Amino acid sequence: MEDEPRYEIHDMKRGLERALIRLRKARNVSAENRELILKFHDHCFSEGPSLPSVLFYVRKLPKLAAMLGKYFRQAMREDIEAVVGKLERTNYAEWTKRGFKGALKKFYKWLDDGEDYPATVRWIKTSGRGGRSYRRSC
Repeated sequence: MEDEPRYEIHDMKRGLERALIRLRKARNVSAENRELILKFHDHCFSEGPSLPSVLFYVRKLPKLAAMLGKYFRQAMREDIEAVVGKLERTNYAEWTKRGFKGALKKFYKWLDDGEDYPATVRWIKTSGRGGRSYRRSC
C-alpha cells in the first residue's frame, strides 16, 4: 500500500504557492515588507515547522502589514497597538484574532533576532479564557 499516491484534502503545498504569488503581487504591502515576509517564510522552514503553520504566516502577515501601513522595521509599540485594536474590532472569531496576534509576535521575535519577544509585541496576549494559548511552530 506504500506505492499508492497520497492525496491531500487541503493541498497545502499548492496553497502556499498561491499565497506566495499573491504576496509578490500585493500592492498594499511595501516591497520591503514583502521581502521580510519572504525571509521569514524561509526562516520558518529552516526551523522545521509544519507546512500549515508556514502557510498561515504567509497568508496573515500581508494582512497585518496592510493594517500597519508602514514598514515593519519602523513600527513602534503604538503602531502595533493600533493594529491589535483594529483586529479586536473585526468580526473575526476569537481564535482567529489570537492567531493573527501570535503571528505578529512570532514575526517580530524573528525580526529582532531575539530569543525573547521585543517590547513592541511582548505585551500582546495570545491566550484566551481558561489560559488556552494559541501557538504555532517556527
